[in-house]
Amino acid sequence: MDINPSTLLNDLRARVDDPSKKLLVENLALDVTRVATMALVDPAAAQREIGFVRASAANLTAAEATAVQNLILTWVAKVLQAAIIG
Repeated sequence: MDINPSTLLNDLRARVDDPSKKLLVENLALDVTRVATMALVDPAAAQREIGFVRASAANLTAAEATAVQNLILTWVAKVLQAAIIG
């Protein structure tokens, strides 16, 4: 997985079938991109924003939420690694 946000967006879309949930995961991708950037400059604010991401993800089924969470965590880790290590 690369760190391009559009890759994350496409991977998230592939994890859900319901069109309304596709919109939800699109918004999650935008939120996660913002939070990942925020984590580098204001970790406390990023932590607060994670609450909103969690609330949005609560609208997914357990299986969808697990898959989405795993994709997001992997992507954020890669973004932070690229920012810190290069």
